Amino acid sequence: MKNAIIPFAAGLPACAALIRQAFATVAEEFGFTRENAPRFTSFAVTEERLAAQWEEGRPMFTALSGEGALVGYYSLALPEPGVAELNNLAVLPACRHQGLGEALLTHACRQARAAGAQKLTLGLVEENARLRRWYEAHGFTHTGTKKFDFFPFTCGYMEKALAPVAVAVLGLNGAGKSTLAHALARELSLFEMDGEDYYFPDQAEDRRWALDHQGAGLPENREHFPFSHPVSKEEAAAALLRDAAAHPDFVLSCVRLNWGPALSGLLTLAVVLDTPAPERLRRLEDREIRRFGDRVLPGGDMAAQQEAFRAQCAGRGPEEIEASLAGLTCPILRLDGARPTEENLQVIRQFLQT
Repeated sequence: MKNAIIPFAAGLPACAALIRQAFATVAEEFGFTRENAPRFTSFAVTEERLAAQWEEGRPMFTALSGEGALVGYYSLALPEPGVAELNNLAVLPACRHQGLGEALLTHACRQARAAGAQKLTLGLVEENARLRRWYEAHGFTHTGTKKFDFFPFTCGYMEKALAPVAVAVLGLNGAGKSTLAHALARELSLFEMDGEDYYFPDQAEDRRWALDHQGAGLPENREHFPFSHPVSKEEAAAALLRDAAAHPDFVLSCVRLNWGPALSGLLTLAVVLDTPAPERLRRLEDREIRRFGDRVLPGGDMAAQQEAFRAQCAGRGPEEIEASLAGLTCPILRLDGARPTEENLQVIRQFLQT
């Protein structure tokens, strides 16, 4: 099962023990002991110290294994406006080299951005060249060093500029764009927007409910006729642009970019999903049956509406997506929408980290 990174959800003693255990390998490699480096992390972190950080409001996050075991940790300090400091990023030694450290670092960058930081700073053992290279590979630059009498090593300092992450996931109906965008929003703590929600605001809650419940049937409401009261294109675009301006880190799923240059200018990445037409139409039919049940089957009150919708989707081609990409200045990433969501999510994560 996949690891989950969530706000502090383990006891302080367990977190302190994990941090000490993780940093003990560094102490062993460089010869630090309780006698020559009593303030080093593997010796100095205690339940009481973490409790004090918690009381001061420091954001803390834990990584749990699929079985619920604590396997990772980090916290953020916010020393001044626009700056976040990464503290005690730790992975249980037995769980290293599986991508968890990278996932924690990516999560920390997104949380720092959400807290209003424009850069993320950190300190490390300067002599630990391997760790310094790892951070450099993830966009950090070296900013200086400092020597303290109480440490038998030099402290190195690094920082990373935190640019907004604004992603558009495009694809024809049934391509999997909403599912991928929903997963990306959760993975990177992005504000989630879907074009359909802005044209049909009364459907937004039901659509997200269906995504969270893997397309399971919605609570029965025969008096409500979905997709019957769209707002105008101008109203939809204005509402979407307001949300994009208020949430610089976002992911938007839509068929094409027809929201105007103000939205396109905010994007840092456009993802285009190409999914074979038979697969798209199969997904559409399956999705609507799961969401609405017999209402979309022959004789149901939504049957004619959904039949017309599927016919419209069958007649659409990728040319309208391609036309909407003209003039776009951000990178364009093309993915196979028939591949599992997790695989495409991994490609996007790796792309954003380069």
